[in-house]
Amino acid sequence: MVVLRQARSSGSFAPGWPFGSRWWRYRVALRIVLGLPTHTPKVHAPFAPEQVALLRRWQAVPSVAHMRCPRHGDVQRGSSELVPCANGWRCHFRTPDYPDLACSYAVDWVYAGMLEEDSIRALEEMSVEVVEVSFDDGSNEPLNVFSDYDLLLSFQDAADLDWEEVAERSALDERRGLVITQSTVLEDLLGDVILQLERLSDPERRQREIGQWMIGKRLSRVETLLSSGGYLEASSNFPREALYGAVRRRNELAHGSIIRVIGDAYPRTDGPGKTRRVEWQLVDRRTRESRLITMAGLREDLYAAIAAYTDLLLWTRNHLV
Repeated sequence: MVVLRQARSSGSFAPGWPFGSRWWRYRVALRIVLGLPTHTPKVHAPFAPEQVALLRRWQAVPSVAHMRCPRHGDVQRGSSELVPCANGWRCHFRTPDYPDLACSYAVDWVYAGMLEEDSIRALEEMSVEVVEVSFDDGSNEPLNVFSDYDLLLSFQDAADLDWEEVAERSALDERRGLVITQSTVLEDLLGDVILQLERLSDPERRQREIGQWMIGKRLSRVETLLSSGGYLEASSNFPREALYGAVRRRNELAHGSIIRVIGDAYPRTDGPGKTRRVEWQLVDRRTRESRLITMAGLREDLYAAIAAYTDLLLWTRNHLV
């Protein structure tokens, strides 16, 4: 399996991308993970000490697939790797709640290709270890978002918090953050559109200037350039509705606060008892206007932000290449 990861950088870009080689450049990092040598026959235990040593070396190579326990391999990847021994593979996975209870999964065979020392040495020499720096939080404690009222109550030690409300707020804010982040990626693409339309002799200096602009200013600059002449067809097909919708929603979510609203109880229409409506409202900090916010609505907002970016990419390919 080959995983291709692309990272954006400043300067020119490789040919074939929307704006050609003058403005864009992609740094492509390949993380190649070779599968198990299933094309070689299976060799069954027992294994000699030197063979066990080779299997340990195989499990240590970062660029090959490792033998893992199928019972929890997708959940606990780091601790689910099988350990080789003379009798085959054993799973040593333990949970923090039951440290003395190990997994009983075992395998008594290996692929012959995993016992070839020359192959393993070549894999060791060509492999590049990937060190994850940003994902350094080893805590399993959940993170929550608290309202100002929650924090005030906690500070005054006046009453216990409504943890159901805290959980709901955290879930909504997590999804709200996804929409805001997804919409923000439009900024870079709009900046590159500006560079392509302006066609200046020093694009890198101009790019540094545009880098200080907010997304609204970038979008306004594109509109000004399109209306300056020579871009009649491009202007008529510009995905304004999708872009302005994504930007508008991003601003609403970024500059609003959410509150939980509990309505009055009213008689049920389908039987005895009453119904109470509980909803979350997004309140604009400037106008104090509020509107309903839902998880399904935020999902649609995320899809709309992705669609806006895709529409802009398609527009650039059709009109600016």
